[in-house]
This record gives sequence, structure tokens and C-alpha cells, in this order.
Amino acid sequence: MIINGHHRWAACAMMDMKCNVSIVNLTQKNDIINLIENSTHDKRVSLDLDEVVFCPSKEGYEKSLGFPHSMFFKQNIRTGIPALFHYLKIHGYDIWVYSSNYYSYDTISRLLRLYHADVDGVVTGTKMLNKREGSSNIRKAVAEKYKFTLNINDSSVIKIYSNSDDFEEREMNLEESTWAKEVMEIVKELDENE
Repeated sequence: MIINGHHRWAACAMMDMKCNVSIVNLTQKNDIINLIENSTHDKRVSLDLDEVVFCPSKEGYEKSLGFPHSMFFKQNIRTGIPALFHYLKIHGYDIWVYSSNYYSYDTISRLLRLYHADVDGVVTGTKMLNKREGSSNIRKAVAEKYKFTLNINDSSVIKIYSNSDDFEEREMNLEESTWAKEVMEIVKELDENE
């Protein structure tokens, strides 16, 4: 499926020219089911790549990657993401990142590994995924595997219980320099109340 560049592709095809393409491995329903089945924990965290993991401002990001990685990866990672991901891992969370953009799974995984911020799941192209059949099957599989999901965004942590409509929300200050530390403190508090 061509996501972008239909006209360029058609023009090249009409002129019998070769056309350069970028292949993006969008997340499929089966990919998510496999992630759930192969996960090792009973709780998970989800974060939006573009709004939370990648630094939304020009300030407050981890040191940029050195050459040659800087040639391929232009995104800046928010300050504290590697420490936060490490904290979540040692406290028994599966870490999932998602984006409605069409990133390659391999690209995102490699970028995060370079920052020592390993994740368990990368879900890209969520606009397309939500339109596909089977999203209710995914919700059911998530509910059967995980007791709850923590959704971490810029200003709050929301604990969503899988087998009910209940949730808890903890708001945070918007201070960029202490954002990750504050998230860790909220996660600790939510875990202690479990």
C-alpha cells in the first residue's frame, strides 16, 4: 500500500522509470497479539512517541547521538526517558510506545536501544490499525493479559484497569527537568496502592 507519493509513483510508472521507496512495517493485528502472548509481565505502560518520548521542545532532551547515528536519527529523546524505562522494567512493566505516524518498527526499536531505552512493543500507524477489523479482539487480549495499563503523557499518569471502566489519574507539574522523576514517584505510589 502506498501511503504517500501516489503521484510520483504514477509518473515514474508511466515513464518506465525506477522509483525510490521507503518501506514502513506498519503494525498489524497479529503483531500486537504476538506481543501480548509473548509478554512476561502482567502490567504495562504505554507512551505516545511523538508527544511524550520524542522531545516536544528544543530544550529538555537527552544528549544527541554521535556520528554516524546522528545522520539517521533526527528525533530528540526527552530528558529522563532512559532512566524512566529502566525504572519501569525493574518494577515489572512491559513498555509499549505508539504513534499514529508511519515509522518503521525497526527504526524506532533501534533508536530507543541506542539510548538504552528498550521497549517491549512498538505500535505504529495506529490510525490505520483503529480502522481495521479486530481492534475489539486486541482489547480483549490486553484485558486478559494485563491487570492494568499506565498511560503516561506530558501532564499526567492514568492507571486504567483492564477488567472494568475504573481508572485513576495523577496530574504532574509541567517542569521538563523533573518530569521523569515525577513519573517514577507516581508509579511508585500507584504500585504501593495495588
